[in-house]
Amino acid sequence: MRYTLKKSEILRGKKNFQKLFSSGTKIYKNFITCIYLTEKIESKEKKILVGFTVNRKIKRAIIRNRCKRLMRESYRLNKHILDTETKNTYNISIIFYFKQIIEDEKIKYQQISEEIVDTLLLIRDEIIRKDTI
Repeated sequence: MRYTLKKSEILRGKKNFQKLFSSGTKIYKNFITCIYLTEKIESKEKKILVGFTVNRKIKRAIIRNRCKRLMRESYRLNKHILDTETKNTYNISIIFYFKQIIEDEKIKYQQISEEIVDTLLLIRDEIIRKDTI
């Protein structure tokens, strides 16, 4: 398995983000809020799109960019969790939204990675549960 994150896997467009924020399911963690939407499709080609955002209340661009970089890296290494064999095929759109942090606290990769893995496992379980119904 290749651990890459291609441009075709990135969620783009204001309408796509608005659709997810308005009608997506939210998972809250300490640092990250995950918003996802699953759509059942007829074709066999599964599509997983992912976007990364950081709250603008984090004033320094250096910190915002670091948070996005850490989220992308963690997702890239753990995206295989969503590759499940199911009877039906689903398109999955995901946004990882980094919330406000305490200024004194330095964000570590391990913290972000644990939260992203937890959310990916929850999404996978939800897809498997939908598939059995």
